[in-house]
Amino acid sequence: MRCNDQYMIATFADNVDYTRVHKGRDEFLRTIDNLSTISVNGKTKLADSADFLHSRIKSKSMVLIISDFLDNPDSIRYSVQRLSRHELVLVHLYDEAEIDLPETVDGIVKFVDSETNEEVNVSVGLQFKKEYVAEYGKHVAELNRIAYDFKIPYFNISIKNHPIDAVLTIVGGR
Repeated sequence: MRCNDQYMIATFADNVDYTRVHKGRDEFLRTIDNLSTISVNGKTKLADSADFLHSRIKSKSMVLIISDFLDNPDSIRYSVQRLSRHELVLVHLYDEAEIDLPETVDGIVKFVDSETNEEVNVSVGLQFKKEYVAEYGKHVAELNRIAYDFKIPYFNISIKNHPIDAVLTIVGGR
């Protein structure tokens, strides 16, 4: 990002919320810092968000999609295709505890969906953990395949590794 580049930030869940256009590196850094204050709630509808943004971004722009990408791969592929005329970057944030379930997670466990607050009781054992890891691996492989097919960068970033710093590095390198 150069000193006078313009940008806007759009967040999405049930609806897309976006800021007015800002200008300048310092303002961008303040805005990125404020991203950490956004609460995560609502169901991610990546395809709807892509449709919304496609109709509003008039000139070729850098578009970073920062998400957990826990969405249907067809929806993700559609979204990437819809925004592919832009300089698109996928930033996949994940929590390592979601991939490698701790040993203490065993037996009947109540999971709460952070987007919908839906509670589900699941019998968790060694076989479930193996199947879960395999399915998650397939999903990440599909994300990689989508990025490869559209020739766009894909970054997989643990939330333990200061994701805001990683995003700044990604934007700074473009």
